Amino acid sequence: MLKKTVLIAIILFTAVYSEIKFHGLVNVDKSALLRFFGTDSSLTADSCELASIKTAIIRTGAFDTVVMRAIPTGNGKNELHFFLQERKKVELGLKGAYAGLSMFGETQLWASISPGLEIRHMFGRPQSLSMSISFPFLYGATLHWREYGLPYRTMSTGFITSAYSTPSINAPYYQRSGSGTFYFDNYFTPRFSARISGTKDISRTWKIVNSWEADRMAVLAMDPERISNKNSTIFPRTEEAASWAVSANLDLRDNFVYPSTGTHSFVEGRHYSINQRAKDYTCNFNQITASFKGYANPSGRQIAALHLKTVIRDKRFDNVNLQHRMLFHDETVYFYGFSGIAGTNIIIANLEYRLRIFKVDMETLIPELNLSPALTRHAKKLSYQGDLFAFLNNGAYFGRVITNKIEDVSLTELSRKDLFTSTGIGARLIYPKLGYVLTAALTFVAHKEGFDDDFFRPSAAASLSF
Repeated sequence: MLKKTVLIAIILFTAVYSEIKFHGLVNVDKSALLRFFGTDSSLTADSCELASIKTAIIRTGAFDTVVMRAIPTGNGKNELHFFLQERKKVELGLKGAYAGLSMFGETQLWASISPGLEIRHMFGRPQSLSMSISFPFLYGATLHWREYGLPYRTMSTGFITSAYSTPSINAPYYQRSGSGTFYFDNYFTPRFSARISGTKDISRTWKIVNSWEADRMAVLAMDPERISNKNSTIFPRTEEAASWAVSANLDLRDNFVYPSTGTHSFVEGRHYSINQRAKDYTCNFNQITASFKGYANPSGRQIAALHLKTVIRDKRFDNVNLQHRMLFHDETVYFYGFSGIAGTNIIIANLEYRLRIFKVDMETLIPELNLSPALTRHAKKLSYQGDLFAFLNNGAYFGRVITNKIEDVSLTELSRKDLFTSTGIGARLIYPKLGYVLTAALTFVAHKEGFDDDFFRPSAAASLSF
């Protein structure tokens, strides 16, 4: 038998760059960008390392345009030129918005918007400071500082702090809360990253909603009279929660804002320490969150999307005293159309069929319009598309499960009767260059075997994400 051997060789060309030049810098210092090269003068690098450096510069978010060119100067040396277009130093805009028909388990229309301000290129470095406020219903403020390339070019460091005064969507109380998170990200490759973070939350319940429906109250609190008890642990007056986490993220999608092909995988391990000082109560437990998203593009106008997710706590989680920290349904992610359901752990599967109904791509028109560089930058942002979609949700809670009754169900005991299923239709408007996605959905069919029909109602929700 004749055998053939095929050798595949990947050759990385190494070159010497006698000088590194940046064109278009206005607010960012050259020295801040040279940190990505690990040098302030000449550089010896192969094509793979140069691609990594360029990706790191793009990831800072400081530039609309990053073009890299190597220009030979003779004697086997080159000059490395970067042609850059900085983003606005100060920019106003919406950071988020949400509207829904569910509040405290009742059908109530509510909405909240979050306008904000972002300041870039602080102190001549690839730093950004984002500030936003939210109102009404959800009143609060968020501050997010981040610097890229600190302490190394593949890393970023950030801090997020927020304070809110808001009604709980799923429980009969109002709450004031504050939190702070410090994190380090590291990009091992342009597509694979890991994060280490620490968070401290402080929350205080300051008003109980006595008019909340009695049947929903009984489900969530078991004993409604405990709600008025100041020593209640189900609705604690003050609670502190410290946590730290390690996570990994692999993003192989073709587009981060609205993908049509590829996959996105995420896994996080987090340790919690919950403290209610007034009761001298402490609970420590671990939590694992994992998700997978897959996209296929059977035709130019169609996209099939699959989202799998699970959240699992260990056995130390206190299902009684931490009942308010159980995983309540989230109409934007979990079971559309159900109210008053919760569990210790959850596993869900969402399937969507998307059909693009229109698309406007200004990048294909810009060369014909012969616009100036400034107008070109703005014109690119006007690209948008609109989609219709149909969805099918399937999921189940396990551990301590609260529906129209309270029961304990292990993962191995899950069966068809534990499955929540819902289906509906919706529409999206996407601005890829701005990162805006406006979604509206209507759920008209929901089912769970043996489930009280009072816990299902047709529902509508709208959200604006960035």
